[in-house]
Amino acid sequence: MIVLKAFKKEDISELLDWVKDFDAEFLIQFAGPRYRFPLDEKQLLDTIYDKSSLVFKAIDETTGATIGHCQLMKIDPDNKSASIGRALIKQDNRGLGYGYTMLKELINYATGVLKFKQLRLRVFAFNRSALRCYLKLGFIESKRENIFFQEINKTWNCITMDYIIS
Repeated sequence: MIVLKAFKKEDISELLDWVKDFDAEFLIQFAGPRYRFPLDEKQLLDTIYDKSSLVFKAIDETTGATIGHCQLMKIDPDNKSASIGRALIKQDNRGLGYGYTMLKELINYATGVLKFKQLRLRVFAFNRSALRCYLKLGFIESKRENIFFQEINKTWNCITMDYIIS
């Protein structure tokens, strides 16, 4: 079973260790354009202290190990909505269903505890495993657009997906 716990300052070094061998393209895939390569403690601290975000680590209860990271961002309490972002499963835990379970827990928290009525996320079209996961969770595609990332000189097709609670 996976549980979500608040991501705190003392968790930063572990996350930085997970991404230390990756490049700027990976950082954009994981975090979008807000973070700049290389990811550092200051950027993560800014996110932790951002009042419009909730940052989580995913813990495997059987081992106690941190296996993932995810966030609720752009929290809008008036409209009961937020965006899901920066979802990452530690590399040696990928392909085991943890991503689905982690995001299911995040959705349950957002809809059950926070009583949100709409969640949104963005995924790059080439990230087929994430796309399959989001569709399985009940997200539906609402928009496609090409986005140019100057820092890597590439244009990627980005899909916006919505999860609407009736």
